[in-house]
Amino acid sequence: MYSTSESTRPSGLKALFIHEWIFGGLLAFLSLRALGRLGPMDPATWVPLVLLVADAGLIGWDRKRESPRSGLIRLLFHPVAMCLLYFRLGVDIPRLDATRADAWLLAVDRGILGETPSVILSAHTHPVATELLSLCYLLFYVAMIGYHWVWLTESLSLAQSFCAGLYSIYAVGFLGYSLLPAAGPWVHLASSLKPLNGGPITWLTDQAVRAGCNGVDVLPSLHCAVTVYFIGFDLLNGRLRRFLLTLAPGLGLCVATLYLGYHYAVDVFAGILLACVALLLIRPTPTDSSGVQRANQLGVETRHGRDAG
Repeated sequence: MYSTSESTRPSGLKALFIHEWIFGGLLAFLSLRALGRLGPMDPATWVPLVLLVADAGLIGWDRKRESPRSGLIRLLFHPVAMCLLYFRLGVDIPRLDATRADAWLLAVDRGILGETPSVILSAHTHPVATELLSLCYLLFYVAMIGYHWVWLTESLSLAQSFCAGLYSIYAVGFLGYSLLPAAGPWVHLASSLKPLNGGPITWLTDQAVRAGCNGVDVLPSLHCAVTVYFIGFDLLNGRLRRFLLTLAPGLGLCVATLYLGYHYAVDVFAGILLACVALLLIRPTPTDSSGVQRANQLGVETRHGRDAG
């Protein structure tokens, strides 16, 4: 049962979590954009619309049930929707806009740094460094599963806070992919980068990226954004031991995105900035040190009663 009464709980649109607003806005934008160019019957139009309707249905169902299970299922919609949408972007964006932003992103790097870091670092690669940084990059996929498991099995209020920041990051990131699609230095500057010599971890990382990359996922670097968010969320919520254990691999991952040639410097900067904004949105207050969401800060409903079931 809820600890707040029906008369004081937010209702209607005020009961939406911040990531539901942002992710829902992204789905509506993608659907309308495709509708004008590809027509109503194209998957680029109706897949985001179906996801938006499904999300609205789960929100309505959760509002009616008001149970821990319905609240958790409501949160689990976004990992599923994120994975589906990520691969749809790789199919749909090239049909909506064949232009690539690589030249512009490269120009920004060169204007600020003189050259994009991937080219600079390419002259200083070493097999041991390549293996270690490839491992840092590969651990991202393990972290995605692990952090979801850790926080979604915590109190529901902490799970809500975790998802509010994380899926706001993904929504903004996917918008960047849609408006400024790019392939990254490893494709755009392939002739300027020396082949990386490593070992089995380097090979495995390369295979995972080639199999999982959607071809437009460059600005911002969501690998960096999500990693910084994971580490920062631990710090904000007092998980100091895990914060210290993951800090070095997390920094290694940010370096790896440049060293391995997957991102421009501007992508990494944008990803870190995006994570910092998300952490500011969900930071606990002195009277809320457990990480419980504040409805007045996020524009969402706080559900203390669900923690106790």
